[in-house]
This record gives sequence, C-alpha cells and structure tokens, in this order.
Amino acid sequence: MFDIKKETETIYEKMLAWRRDFHQHPELSGQEFRTAEIVAKHLESLGLTVTQGVGGTGVVGILEGGRPGRVLAMRADMDALPIQENTGLPYTSVHPGVMHACGHDGHTAMLMGVATLLACHRKQIPGTVKFIFQPAEEGGHGADRMVEAGVLENPRPEAIMAAHMTFWEAGTVAVHSGYAYLAADTFHIRVHGSGGHGCKPHECRDTLLAACKIVTDLQMVVARKVNPQDTATVSVGRIASGTKENIIPDYAELSGTVRTMEPEARERVIEGIHEICRGVCAGLGVTYELDYEKSCDPVYNDPELMDLMKHASSQVLGEDKVLEAERCRPGSEDFSEYLKTGIPGGYLWVGGAYPGEACPSKNHQGTYNWDENAMKAGTAAMTASAVEFLKR
Repeated sequence: MFDIKKETETIYEKMLAWRRDFHQHPELSGQEFRTAEIVAKHLESLGLTVTQGVGGTGVVGILEGGRPGRVLAMRADMDALPIQENTGLPYTSVHPGVMHACGHDGHTAMLMGVATLLACHRKQIPGTVKFIFQPAEEGGHGADRMVEAGVLENPRPEAIMAAHMTFWEAGTVAVHSGYAYLAADTFHIRVHGSGGHGCKPHECRDTLLAACKIVTDLQMVVARKVNPQDTATVSVGRIASGTKENIIPDYAELSGTVRTMEPEARERVIEGIHEICRGVCAGLGVTYELDYEKSCDPVYNDPELMDLMKHASSQVLGEDKVLEAERCRPGSEDFSEYLKTGIPGGYLWVGGAYPGEACPSKNHQGTYNWDENAMKAGTAAMTASAVEFLKR
C-alpha cells in the first residue's frame, strides 16, 4: 500500500518532539489535561473526528477510510507516575515528584505517529480506525471509565491493539499469544485490638504483632493453597501502626498486591488470605477487616490477531526483529477491560534497550529511560498491523 518503514522515518522527528514534550510535562492519572489537548489538536489537524473528555480526560479520534470495511481500535495510555525523576535528561520532568517512568509518553507519541501515517493514506484504507488515548492506566481505572463512557460503541471495533515499551533491544518488537499480563488485585487489612503501655503487654491485644505475623504467614498462601503449576504472587508493600516506641497500638493496617493468571488461583488466594487473618487474629485475641479489590483481569492476546501482528511486523521490520516472548509478563494492564467486552485484543511489546545495554533501566523507577529509536519500530509495526487487519 505504502512504504511504512520509510514514511515512519520521515515523521520520527515529530514523534521525538512529542515524546520529549510529554516527558518534560508529565501528568498524573486523571490529570492529563495538557497531554489530551495536544493529542486532540493533532488528530483534528489530520481531519479525524475527535471527542475529548471521554472517561475523564480521554481522547478518541475516528479515521474513516476511503471505502467501507472493518473497524479497528488502537489504544495508548497517557498518564505518568508519582515518582521523582533522576535521569539527568535535558528534557527531565519539570514537575517535582511526577515522571513518565513507564513509557506512556512513548506510547502516546507512537499512536499519534500511527494516526499520522494512516491519515495520509486514508483513501487507500478500507474501514475505520478508532484511536483511543486513555487516561489513568496506572491504577486509576481509566480503561473501565472509557468503556463505561461508550468508547467501544458507535462504531464497535472488531478488534483492539496496543503496545508497550519493554526491555528488549530497540528496533525489535515481541509477540506472545495467550496470557500476556497477570490479573492485579489489591488488599487492605485492618487489625483492631486494645493497646497500652509497652511494659505491660499482657494487658493488651497487640495489633502490631498480629499484623507482622499476618505478613509472614501470607507467604504460605501461594506455597500451600495454590496449585504449583499455576501462577500467583502475594506481596505486602505497606504496613502502618503505632505512634511511639513504648506504646502498643490498638490499630494496625497493611496493604498489598496479588497477581494471578488462572481464575481458580485468584479465588484460592482470596480464600487463603481470609484463613491466615482468621487464624492469626483468633490466636492473639484481635479482630480484622479485609477489603479486597479485583483491580484488573489478565490480558489475553488473541492467537489469530497475534499471528496477524507478527506477520505484519515482520514485513516492515524483518523476521529477525520480531521476537517470540516465551511467557506472560508478571505485571498487569487495564487493557484487559476492553477485552472483557468480548472484543479480541493484540498487545505488542516494543523493545527499548540501548544497543549492547546489559542491564536496561527498569520502569517505575526514577532512573527509567529508553532508546527513543524504539518508536520507529513500534510505530511501523503497529501501522503495518492496522493495515493488515483492515485489508483482511
């Protein structure tokens, strides 16, 4: 249809400028007003039908091809994280304590690039592409809010695609059929007892001791409640209690995350957490409350769609640049909310490591950075995948 790889090169400087601007001006979940405005103006300049304020600060652009055909959705996330940047980059975040530490600045820039390329050739393209720029992926329920706002209707897509920066070398993309990300859940446990002076523990019902024992005993949930062939992790990331070293507190709380793949493993973990809490609290004479939130389901890559994306990516990048990921990644993604509606999805991983980099920087850290040349491969692969889907 057109030389996707060559034309991606011609818009690379634009994508570079967008990415650096977004990186320098990051916005937290639900606050992506500036980012959304830049995205919307660009999509309008391409002649797309644009809707702002979808599910909060989301932006949707609809590209109508030159003749009737299939409907495809493509999604990028826009939000940053509450992290202090420590990269030393010339375009370091100007907002203290806020940073694009997960590649969303690149995701947004790449999808803007895909929209640019497809809009230039709209007369040759059959069907419709719905570009979804989503807020609040980082635990802010952005996807479900956009779904509730009707982002998958009028028209309803036959499939949805997305991409994420990862740690393979820049210039490559990786595919994986089946489960791509785990389900992510959050739990909060509050322990209630009766406090008192540290020199008279026998007169107290020690909530801090109970909380500490719950933390250690929770490690038995995966070891003894979940089938060893299933995937599950239970991690406590926060514990809070007490005000002074010689006061036994009457209140303690802890919070953590659960990651699972199989629905049965998920339910067994929930059951196991309750059992641990009941046992510990009964033994120490305290009580507990458990709030458990199923934050997002696992992301499942439709095998047929992933075969299409693999083939299309190989056509523009070369077969040696399209990698087969062996297994599901342990993180999570609210992209799963779109898939719960019954629409098949395809999630592509875009390599971002610098050439020869032995230990690529890790996301969700203040030092996170990636090779911006990665956007060339990511944009070309996603554009080719969109064209291939619409042609079939």
